[in-house]
Amino acid sequence: MPVSILKTLEKGNYKNEVEFPYTFSIKNVQNNYITHACVLEFSSNEGIIFVSDNIKENLGLNKPQNSSIARVLITYCILSKCDFIKLDSLNNNINDIKYMKNLLENELSLNYSTLTLGDYIHINHLNFYISELEPDNAVSLINTDINVDICERNNMEGYKNVNILGDHKDIYEIIKIDIPINSSIQKGMNKYKFVLNNNTLDLLKKGKIELAIHLQSQMMLHSLNLFISLPPLDSVSEVLHHLYIDDYSTDEIIINREVIRNILKLHFACMIKEQPYNKNNDNHHANDKEDNVHNGTCNDHHEDDKIEKQNYDDSFLEYIFEHFFPHIIYIGVHNYMDTLVDYSICLKLNGEKNMSTKKDDSNNKCVNTSGFIHNNINLLKNININTQDIDNNNNDDTYITCDNCLKNILKYNIHMHKIHCLKNFTLCNICKKVLKKNEKDNHIHCDICNEGMHKNKKKTHELIWHTQIKCVCDKLLFRKQFIFHQNLFCPKKIIYCTFCNIFTQSNINIYNEEFILATFFDKYDNIKTNNSTVNKSIKYYYNMLFTYFHFFLKYIKNTEHEKYCGSKSINCTICKQIIYRNEYLLHLNTLHHFNKIESFKIINDNADLSQLMN
Repeated sequence: MPVSILKTLEKGNYKNEVEFPYTFSIKNVQNNYITHACVLEFSSNEGIIFVSDNIKENLGLNKPQNSSIARVLITYCILSKCDFIKLDSLNNNINDIKYMKNLLENELSLNYSTLTLGDYIHINHLNFYISELEPDNAVSLINTDINVDICERNNMEGYKNVNILGDHKDIYEIIKIDIPINSSIQKGMNKYKFVLNNNTLDLLKKGKIELAIHLQSQMMLHSLNLFISLPPLDSVSEVLHHLYIDDYSTDEIIINREVIRNILKLHFACMIKEQPYNKNNDNHHANDKEDNVHNGTCNDHHEDDKIEKQNYDDSFLEYIFEHFFPHIIYIGVHNYMDTLVDYSICLKLNGEKNMSTKKDDSNNKCVNTSGFIHNNINLLKNININTQDIDNNNNDDTYITCDNCLKNILKYNIHMHKIHCLKNFTLCNICKKVLKKNEKDNHIHCDICNEGMHKNKKKTHELIWHTQIKCVCDKLLFRKQFIFHQNLFCPKKIIYCTFCNIFTQSNINIYNEEFILATFFDKYDNIKTNNSTVNKSIKYYYNMLFTYFHFFLKYIKNTEHEKYCGSKSINCTICKQIIYRNEYLLHLNTLHHFNKIESFKIINDNADLSQLMN
């Protein structure tokens, strides 16, 4: 607000009636919508105020305007303390969300100082409509204890500004094990929800079973994409998901313990980055190692694997992953074409005897089993890792590279191989892909990236890789960058805050995101196997993200939310000492001699103090 308003409040005729914090009603003179807000600072130009996107939404100013400036009426007011709120949930999965009480307490206190009847509020990716307030139609939330009642939505037509809520017709259909669902889709997304019962959840946690997703269609299966989300995400969409399968085949998609753990670490980076770097070197060497990683010159992949494995072996992380293991899986079947496609989707559970261990050498079809994490790791490294093993086992065998297909062939078989290879295969000189001779006439290259493909897949390739995607943070990115931005750098990414103990938006502010990704790709993405370029599919980049996640830890630590939340003070439950939240865990470890798991339980109020003290 302009500083003149502050002078008027402090020196005007009504200065004795003004109370702090300063609260104002804001009225849109064009549609008479009214909302309320507290002032953040008095620093704007005269006659101009700046408001948040949520306030603009509640005033109906989020729609396209002829001008970027709208006329509003500002009035000082004094609001009563809030006693009761009734919220209408505008989400289908509100009953599936855990720890709702802690989430509301923290998010309302952090982001909202006032509430007005008829307004919308947004908490993480959840949307609520305020249908009832007590004692007045506009209330203050500062220093209050509130009773909250959350109701599921009934009729969307009764809400104003319904267009801001997105596709409110998305209904999640319950899918069960071994019961196929037959449906059809035309340019859109059908959404499904699978709820794990306690027995299935326990077996999945222990790695004794895995979930297999089968998608079948007699029609255009290549036009169907699958999106998969797990809690803490409460929905699935084209811009809100954990896994994206772009080129589905008749193979099954496997979701197992390792895949879920790699997804969870995206939200618990604050705990993974705290692991010590155990290296039998001096500090100088460790610093050089860190500088080399920053500059993209470190080639020790084995060292990287040790770091990641060490993180997983930590007992505290094991407890965290087990405690927050997702109990729901959201699945979205998406069709990007106007053609109506009939399909059948079915979920099955594979026991230990049936758990797939087949390696997907093509690296471009689907999210596989534990091979999604392990079997394809070698594809992300230099092929010398594999050929060295061959040479060690067969010192007398000599391998020669075939000039036609660029494969390593035993010397005494090279002549027989060439007879067959030259007759049936040819090498593309541009993309270095090996093609059958009858496929050569249909082989073309992308005009933008020179990627080789069948001519029928050009439209699909351009749609997936060269069409910009609008993230939930309103940033436009191409698919390759979007995979990393969504899971690492998005300010609306959901993280677990160890200080307020909820899942919340990170509000991370990375000013050099493009440079970080460029450094990462320079180090890990320029990879060849068998002298031929790896097929860099969606799955390939998800493999890179999960395998080399440690590379990004130093960039995504200390998010804006964690800095703000950790600077708040709290009373120690044991000694009643006032300490900062970001020092509470260390305080319990060092002064009260609790281990990390016990300290975590104390901070989350899930521990019996008398039992722990004994």
